[in-house]
Amino acid sequence: MYQSIPTSNAENRPVPAGRMEFSTSSRAENGRRAMRMVVSAGGTGGHTNPALVIALELRKMGHTILFVGSENGQERTKARDAGFEFLGLKVRGFSRSNVLKLMQALYVLPAALGAARNALSVFRPHAVLGAGGYASGPAAVAAVRSSVPLFLLEQNVYPGLVTRRMSKRARCVYTSFAESKEFLRGANVVYTGNPTRSGFSRGPRSYAGTGRKTMLVMGGS
Repeated sequence: MYQSIPTSNAENRPVPAGRMEFSTSSRAENGRRAMRMVVSAGGTGGHTNPALVIALELRKMGHTILFVGSENGQERTKARDAGFEFLGLKVRGFSRSNVLKLMQALYVLPAALGAARNALSVFRPHAVLGAGGYASGPAAVAAVRSSVPLFLLEQNVYPGLVTRRMSKRARCVYTSFAESKEFLRGANVVYTGNPTRSGFSRGPRSYAGTGRKTMLVMGGS
């Protein structure tokens, strides 16, 4: 079986799973032991961007990151542009309204699960962080089956399918909304808020009286 592991410094070509090689480091920031971490997310920017924020911070601390997502998702380009090693899985989202697409997703799922588990056996991560989206499912399942500590990040008030299914198996579920805990009974839930890029700074609560124009930006799905 071949798994694509495109990086910013390597050609994007299939690499034999048994010969996969990942960079490692021995020391992290402040002399602490460096860890190998898998960060998995995909589907939409709402999942991918917070995952990248965390991955970037972990890398700054000296840890080694393998980003796992869909081979055709936007996370592939974003992770590579950020300089992360990337494992692309052939995985599709579960369609609740299209039976054909649902069957196609189920058909490719076993291979994706096998590829994710194989990657974990080679990379030997200390932990896996699943940040949501259908592309994060195989890595989360592989973590549990491989006895690797699993952590989840949920951006929505009502948790997505992967979070709902895997929450009780995870060491901790970090949520962007306190209300999410109501839907994750029996799981270890910690309300942290949603990670944002360092370029977004906490500004004053009001620009009233300063003469500056203020724009309110909202979004959601």
